[in-house]
Amino acid sequence: MSYAELYAYCQDFDPPIKRGVVKDKVLALTGCPRITTMFSTLDILSCRGMYLSVKNSDHQFVKQHGCHIIVLARDLPKEWHHFIYLKEVMHLFDDPLAATDSGDKLEQLLTDFSSPFDWENASPQYKSEIRCFWMALGIMCPEKVRQTYIKQREDGSFDEYAAALQLRIPQGYVPRLFDRRFEETIRTLKQK
Repeated sequence: MSYAELYAYCQDFDPPIKRGVVKDKVLALTGCPRITTMFSTLDILSCRGMYLSVKNSDHQFVKQHGCHIIVLARDLPKEWHHFIYLKEVMHLFDDPLAATDSGDKLEQLLTDFSSPFDWENASPQYKSEIRCFWMALGIMCPEKVRQTYIKQREDGSFDEYAAALQLRIPQGYVPRLFDRRFEETIRTLKQK
């Protein structure tokens, strides 16, 4: 199961990268038989979506569906649903130790989110959230498209809003495509 294979696969598509295409490839790469999506009334100020592993068998949603689940907040714009879905499906690549499959682990993750950033002492669950964010961003913007955006920025013709619409991601995440660490981060993720 390899993020590198997924990344290479998505390079052949033009954005927006369709959720179903990514989901099907991730399921094939991980050997996961099924994942479903459901919408819920999450408080979007604290949680826009989440991944529930089938191992989280005490959760009522897992009991109801009997498989991995991506839960999305109902009241979000489409670009948020698209990005969060793809970010959450990246959790299928997680090491089992990174799973947020207990109340204690969820509590630690929430503590990590509300604390000053400290990668060295962060929980495996928090590190997973960061990795999944970058993994999703990497597949949603094929490198050829990102290079086009870089050239447009250099000549002053780049339109951040148009890029967000094309990629179907929240506009606030577009600058991350130009982060000085972007290439190194994606390269590192492909090596795992």
